[in-house]
Amino acid sequence: MAIEDLKLEFEEDESEDSQVKVNVDLQFSSPRVITQSKVDPLPKQSSVSISRPEAVVKKIEEARKPSTPPPIAKTLELEEKIKRIEHDANLKVLLLEQKFELLAELAGDMKLLEFQITQLLGRINTKHPDLGPEVSAIKKLLADFTGKKRK
Repeated sequence: MAIEDLKLEFEEDESEDSQVKVNVDLQFSSPRVITQSKVDPLPKQSSVSISRPEAVVKKIEEARKPSTPPPIAKTLELEEKIKRIEHDANLKVLLLEQKFELLAELAGDMKLLEFQITQLLGRINTKHPDLGPEVSAIKKLLADFTGKKRK
């Protein structure tokens, strides 16, 4: 259904004495109603009073002020704590990296030593077959030592 189908008619009242003009005071006082014939100021207070709880309203200057920042001493103390924690964390990371490098180097050296001792024990076993059980025991002890999980 289109608007044209509704057949609405509007009456325009063009009489000048029925028009109302509102003059607004820029100092935020009550508006005055002006008609063509006379000026009627609005009453300041009505005779009927409605009881409402009063709202607490801050002054514009107070509302525009920024909230008070935290005391400088607390801020400096927090910044110092943050720097100390960051320093401790960086120190721990460096220590762990050094430990990892040391353990990796030790594990590599241990495997190399195990390989070299196993070759020597193999040569001893070929030259002196009668020492076979002792050579096997030494190989087993060496394998157990290098295969241990350490903390």
